[in-house]
Amino acid sequence: MNIKIATRGSKLALIQTDLIIATLQHQYADLTIEKVEVLTTGDQIQDRSLAELGGKGLFVKGLEEYLLSGKADIAMHSLKDVPPKLDDEFCIAAVLERQSPHDVLVSEKYASIAALPPGAIVGTSSVRRKAALLQLRSDLDIKMIRGNVDTRLKKLSDGQFDAIILAEAGLKRLGLEQHIKEVLALDNFTPSVGQGIIAIECLQKRLDLIELLQKVNHAPTYAIMSAERAMNRALNASCNSPVGSFATISSDKLHLLGIVWSLDGLKKIETSQSGSIKDAEKIGVLAAEELKRKGAMQLMGLE
Repeated sequence: MNIKIATRGSKLALIQTDLIIATLQHQYADLTIEKVEVLTTGDQIQDRSLAELGGKGLFVKGLEEYLLSGKADIAMHSLKDVPPKLDDEFCIAAVLERQSPHDVLVSEKYASIAALPPGAIVGTSSVRRKAALLQLRSDLDIKMIRGNVDTRLKKLSDGQFDAIILAEAGLKRLGLEQHIKEVLALDNFTPSVGQGIIAIECLQKRLDLIELLQKVNHAPTYAIMSAERAMNRALNASCNSPVGSFATISSDKLHLLGIVWSLDGLKKIETSQSGSIKDAEKIGVLAAEELKRKGAMQLMGLE
């Protein structure tokens, strides 16, 4: 059997795609998998923030077009880039085991966020990270930074920024963990939904692919994903929302932490919900309902 997998062309995307290919071929020795590189709108436009352009869903749409046209059978995504609500034609058929969900500080001058001087310039393209940073350090100057990891590290070394915030999982997959100065605490920097998870998307009607992909699906990670994404869907949150969600599993129970910041970082509300793993989506909805009661929609600017 031959399968075509759509992927963005960045070094990280290709490494993550290779992880999917290796995992699939371990299960199906006779499977032939061809990479199809796609230049998405989000990759083409680098001089504007993702919030201006419509969010990280731009990375996803380009790959979905290849699925619809038949140019690809499956698509690889960093789950944190995938909007919480997919169009009806698509599904996340499988996920690989979650790697680190943490954000990290990268700097050539400073060892921690606490060590940054007032007015230090910190780069991020994430609304969530900006709000979390400002809550801890309202005296920092947060500036937009775009581009792949290598591009961002180059901007840092060129002195355009005093520090940048990146995902630990991406740096580790690229073999660049030596740049990490501080791993940021999950209670202060609650991650983006699905951060650290590699997802495989296909068309809902491709039942043959969905069945095939079940052999590589990591069930605990899928449950975690389901809770986090359900919370964001119920909040009508997107990649442009100052929202963090992080689920874990222990003793057959799923635990979900949900946080919403105000855009300026001055306010923060949170919830913690637990329940059976089989009720993952219900737990996410309950978390969203409590956050709404506490004023989440106003904080996100949706009311």
